[in-house]
Amino acid sequence: LKPSSIFLNHNKEFDKVKKYWIDKLGRIKVKTPDDSFNAMLNGWYLYQTISSRLKAKAGFYQVGGAFGFRDQLQDATNIVMVDEERTKAQIIENAKHQFMQGDVLHWWHEIIMMGLRSRFKDDYLWLVYSVNKYVKTSGDYKFVDEEVPFINGQQLDIDEAERGITYNYTKEKAT
Repeated sequence: LKPSSIFLNHNKEFDKVKKYWIDKLGRIKVKTPDDSFNAMLNGWYLYQTISSRLKAKAGFYQVGGAFGFRDQLQDATNIVMVDEERTKAQIIENAKHQFMQGDVLHWWHEIIMMGLRSRFKDDYLWLVYSVNKYVKTSGDYKFVDEEVPFINGQQLDIDEAERGITYNYTKEKAT
């Protein structure tokens, strides 16, 4: 029996997937006396970060598929040496989820435009850190001129720490 063209195409696509992962995971090499430690650092952690955290948006405590402002920035910043474009795209995505008042959505579901507005302060720091790390690594200094919209949504009452809200994008943009 000859393999069908579907099977042959399947093999080509599988080869593309393997090449993608070999390229991404092979960029950093660590050698220590501990083989199991080497295995974790030479591929496994990067694979988990890219496939589970950034692509699937699923982790041990994040199973709903939402974007997490701090979490996605941390993960995207961690892979800047192997995927600058993914890091850049994540920074832009997060920057688009700032309110004009200065706060951000702590997490959000883009499809239904719903997220958590909160008083968490560490989210803000991760955007600044991620931009700085991306620019230093990539040399793309023009990146800081990229314009993105803000979001609008119901403000928190004075006694509220957080609230799930719906949001929309403003026409106004800023760098």
